Amino acid sequence: MEFREVTWRAYCYISQVGNFVLQLLWHIIHFIVSIYYLVVGIACALKSYLISSGLWKKYKAFNSGKIQYLAIVVESEEAYQTSRVVKLLSWLEAIGVKHVCLYDAEGENFKLFKHCHSSQWA
Repeated sequence: MEFREVTWRAYCYISQVGNFVLQLLWHIIHFIVSIYYLVVGIACALKSYLISSGLWKKYKAFNSGKIQYLAIVVESEEAYQTSRVVKLLSWLEAIGVKHVCLYDAEGENFKLFKHCHSSQWA
């Protein structure tokens, strides 16, 4: 009887220590992954800030003359908001894009904007 009691207590102690170690390992891994994603998010935000402020020289010179054609997929909800699509086309015209083709999610051309010229966008 004494041997069973000793083995039962040893089993309980080992299982408690094992559970504690597994929980500790889980929390350490979770902490490392959380820190990793925090650092990646901060790096992306910093990169976005540097690009938008013009401090990153790599993205400063944009040659829109290299863009011959630009295809844009517009979601079906956004397609009904014609003013937003016209604003997008006006912005593209302002940066120098000459040929734009709009598609819906199924890959079909938008008939409303298919033959628009830049003077008709605004």
